[in-house]
Amino acid sequence: MIQILLNTGVPAERFPGALAYAMPYEGVHIEVFADRIRKMVDPKRMHILLAHVLVHEITHILQGVSRHSKEGIMKANWDQDDHRKMWWKPLAFTEKDIMLIHLGLEARASGGVGTGSLAPNHVRETSAMK
Repeated sequence: MIQILLNTGVPAERFPGALAYAMPYEGVHIEVFADRIRKMVDPKRMHILLAHVLVHEITHILQGVSRHSKEGIMKANWDQDDHRKMWWKPLAFTEKDIMLIHLGLEARASGGVGTGSLAPNHVRETSAMK
């Protein structure tokens, strides 16, 4: 189970600049700062940015790691070029992102992730994954 909280009125000093956050090592909770997303884009494009934010945070949960890619949907901070790209088609996963999703799903299936507590077989990024 993954729980997503859409929150508004979050103080600026709480996760400054973030549009959302996930708790990948806990494996369940995501909080989305809906008002920040709303302020960033034209209302006609809010659904596109919200979808990308949700995919990004759900992927953290599924991977079970707090890691970002240099490009694509799992990039830590999307720049203007990324925003222009996402208006035309969704940002992509890197091969490493996909591999980590599979590893994370295996760990979840064996009870290692998403149970609300860490387990010994919990997926953690190693230097080989970077």
